[in-house]
Amino acid sequence: MSSVRLKLWGASFVLVACTVAGSAWLNLSRAGAAPASQPQVAGAQRIEQLRAERHEVLQLMVDAAQEHLRQGLVDSPTELQEAVLALRNAELEASKTPGERIRIHEQIVEFLRQQESQCQSLHDIGKVSVVRVQKAKANRLKAEIDLEEAKLAITAASGARPEKQ
Repeated sequence: MSSVRLKLWGASFVLVACTVAGSAWLNLSRAGAAPASQPQVAGAQRIEQLRAERHEVLQLMVDAAQEHLRQGLVDSPTELQEAVLALRNAELEASKTPGERIRIHEQIVEFLRQQESQCQSLHDIGKVSVVRVQKAKANRLKAEIDLEEAKLAITAASGARPEKQ
């Protein structure tokens, strides 16, 4: 059974690698040469292009991890969690407004809340250890801290006073 999993995982990896290589080749062929008078604009465009490509690859990774979990090819949601968090972090890097960053942080918190609940359920039936549950909780708490810090940054930038709770 594990050799079947390895073969499927290998096939998925090859598919993602081929997609990345093909996408990179297409993006490079479309980019053309940038005028020498605008190196900063070309650099910024290249960064945006790379971010878009990274987002595309990470989305493929999330899709593959979801499919592996659905098919029972992996025993825990860790692979999916890592893929989703990598995707959301890429979205954070590419976000242009504080509102976008807050929305993404909220999505991360909600996703990690679901992961924590799922880990607790798996622990309750003896499938994962208490360490995994505590790790899930710690990850969710860190995400909530990041969300609150992002909110504070917006408040500080606007010069407004933070709300008392």
